[in-house]
Amino acid sequence: MQNPPKSGSGVACLSAGAQPLAGLLRRALGEGSQSQQWQAMKTLALEFSESLGSHAQKEDGALLPLLDKLLDENTDRELFGAYAAG
Repeated sequence: MQNPPKSGSGVACLSAGAQPLAGLLRRALGEGSQSQQWQAMKTLALEFSESLGSHAQKEDGALLPLLDKLLDENTDRELFGAYAAG
């Protein structure tokens, strides 16, 4: 079983931000949606999408430079080869 994300982490914030959207989507699937609910879902989905984008940029800015420092060229090539092979 996985541990829940740490409070205050980017993943915890994304998870918390997804909860209202997930609730509206569940309700819409079960009961159908009204135009007000659709607008709320659209707004929440756009906010969540923006959060995902900024989270990905932050991760790229922190993790990729760190990996460049940690991995030598041969290790990087081996890992990519193993990944590409499936």
